[in-house]
Amino acid sequence: MDSLDRQILALLGTASPISYVDIAARLGTSEATVRRRIRLLIDEGVIEFVAVINPEKIGLHTQAVIGVNVDPAKVIDVADALSQLTQVKYLAYVTGRYALILTAYFTSEHALFHFLTDTLPNYPGVQGIETLRILKTVKRSWRFRRDDTEEAFQKVTAEEQNEEPHRNSHERNSTQ
Repeated sequence: MDSLDRQILALLGTASPISYVDIAARLGTSEATVRRRIRLLIDEGVIEFVAVINPEKIGLHTQAVIGVNVDPAKVIDVADALSQLTQVKYLAYVTGRYALILTAYFTSEHALFHFLTDTLPNYPGVQGIETLRILKTVKRSWRFRRDDTEEAFQKVTAEEQNEEPHRNSHERNSTQ
């Protein structure tokens, strides 16, 4: 990832929706270059494009953050299984009180109750759960400020200088 990639990401993260033509104009490069660079960033898993849906607007009025205590020998299996559940939209290994933390969305309190009493306890290795019911969402955003991205990019650049490049310069130059 070079400076142009970082500039493209900064614009996508703060000014979207934005067209490839607008990005190219702002960065002084061609639309074709922007298009190729974004395709590479998608292929490398740096970015993905999805519509961010407001869960309440589609009937998912009950939301919860759930901490899951898991037998350490089973944590990977439990995480793999939980990641397949349609209600689970975010799942992460964490340090501290829980092995896993997840965010899940439901159509009703009854559906949440069923998930907590019938679904989660049936996974071998689950030792306990704690549920934090979301009462009202104050902020839901996946946009990053330019300051956020610049700080992260500076750190990534410093780390990259101490490692072998992911792609050789010939591959990078062929995408410009």
